[in-house]
Amino acid sequence: MSEKAATQIRYLGLDFELQDSEKRTGAEGVARFRMEVENVPDEWDDWIVRVPFNRTGIPKIPDQVVWAWDGNREKPTLTPSFLYHAGDAWRVHFFMRSGVIEPCSDQTATVV
Repeated sequence: MSEKAATQIRYLGLDFELQDSEKRTGAEGVARFRMEVENVPDEWDDWIVRVPFNRTGIPKIPDQVVWAWDGNREKPTLTPSFLYHAGDAWRVHFFMRSGVIEPCSDQTATVV
């Protein structure tokens, strides 16, 4: 019986795009996590996850979700945590604090 290979996710970077869309999303911009996933089907090979942010973390439009960003592009902190999963196949759950990924205990993939 062969063991299933652990999912490994390579963190490629994070960038911030300021945008003038507060009227639509209540956010100042979008943070883009760039990832590369190994040992998974091709559709999950490379991906970019976009999360709306503003510097307060408080949405300007009710019922909109935004992350708080500290404004530091070199060593960013985003709150709350970041959670993404592919069904039951794998789960990525971490905090980004001072540019360092801090995994949560329920994360099943390895982020390198």
